Amino acid sequence: MMEEMEYLRLPPILAKQVQHPEEYVRKNDPKEPVRRIFKNVPISQDERKLLQQLKDNLAAYKIEINPDSQTDEVLLRYLYANNFNIENTKDMLRSHLGWLREPKNYEFDQDVLDIYVISCIQQNKGIVYILGRDKQYRPTLIINCDQITTINVELLKRAISILCIIMEDYCFFDGKIENWNIIIDLKEKCVLNVKLQEYYSLFQLMYQNFPCTVDKIFILHPSLSIQLGWAEFLEHVFNKKKIIIVSDINQFKKYYEPTQLERKYGGRIEIKKYFPPLNTIPEGKQLTEPLKLLESMNQQQQQQIQIQTKQSIQAQNTFQETVTKQVQPTETLKMTKSKIERDFSVYPQQEVNDFKVYRPTEISKEPIKNISKYNRLTQAEIMKKEYEFQVQQTILQQKQAEVMKSYKYKQSQMIFEGNDQDEILSEQIRTQTVKPQSVQGQPQNAKGRLTAEQAEEDNAACIIF
Repeated sequence: MMEEMEYLRLPPILAKQVQHPEEYVRKNDPKEPVRRIFKNVPISQDERKLLQQLKDNLAAYKIEINPDSQTDEVLLRYLYANNFNIENTKDMLRSHLGWLREPKNYEFDQDVLDIYVISCIQQNKGIVYILGRDKQYRPTLIINCDQITTINVELLKRAISILCIIMEDYCFFDGKIENWNIIIDLKEKCVLNVKLQEYYSLFQLMYQNFPCTVDKIFILHPSLSIQLGWAEFLEHVFNKKKIIIVSDINQFKKYYEPTQLERKYGGRIEIKKYFPPLNTIPEGKQLTEPLKLLESMNQQQQQQIQIQTKQSIQAQNTFQETVTKQVQPTETLKMTKSKIERDFSVYPQQEVNDFKVYRPTEISKEPIKNISKYNRLTQAEIMKKEYEFQVQQTILQQKQAEVMKSYKYKQSQMIFEGNDQDEILSEQIRTQTVKPQSVQGQPQNAKGRLTAEQAEEDNAACIIF
């Protein structure tokens, strides 16, 4: 029974490090236009015009497409695969839609499982399987030709189709990783003329139903004549620039890290179980060089969260100490409390309350017949969102402390000033020393005493008052 392949997804923190030059994404060559990335990138005006022409042509021939699955990006792949020939693109799409309407073409059952597991166990070798990613995190499909000669071709097509669907749905990352590599291991036993037409149908299947997804094809065989013969054979399906003849396994070092290749290809991986596919970049396990960066960044995020939490606690303690030292709040301050809470609505409290941390659900044990895409957050995304949430909480608490402190300080000052004025007035009235304004503003002599005339006027003013 086939389980969901969510574990094969590449952490976004690694995928976003991939930077492609403009020519890789789209090469605007009139003779041979090339595009490798189709999603989350702009579509030019010329491309949109061609897309509209294709849609009009399909409508004229009453070829119905599903807008949810045959999106503009998918249709654009078919246009590039046919060098913008509308008629050829229409015929290719018609064949693809017919292939989709037959679930048996990509149905996972016990016969396919036997190819993945039983045959591999009996021969102690993989037949067709997914293993490793290159330096740009593109997944790799490995085909051992010396073993597929004993397997029914139609069954082998179905097995390869399912692996291609798995790579497309679970190993790609929109806008960054939208291609895969193929390693064709011919071995010494495989000769040039063994079932070439049947092999051709296998690669034609990939070309027709997964266009513009192959980035490189590595042909591995010690005989140069065999290599050249296969290269010429594959040129009928794929662009010859994608075909790389490997005469020495050290050539793989240019494209792969040792942690992403089997030992027989110059890598470090020893594999005995070929299905479900082995994830060579699992989260939480250090099996690859790029994962060191992921773990380091996760540790830095955890440290920043701890620092922010510590600062928040210190700010709260300081605020509590300041409040306890101040005078007890009067009725006026109690009335102000509701105003403070109302004023606090200007801060993004609602956004924080609405923030949700998504957790990945448990992997379903139900079999998958029609493999579809999922959009769940990985652990790296969850940690990032939790970190952002902690930062928002810390900033919010600091603003709360500042607003509360400002309000209480102003109210206490108003109370103190009011009490001082009342005490001064009552004391002046009791001693009857209130002076007229004309007298209060007059300066005193050098010794700080009044003259005789000023004293008499002062006494007279007090009596009148």
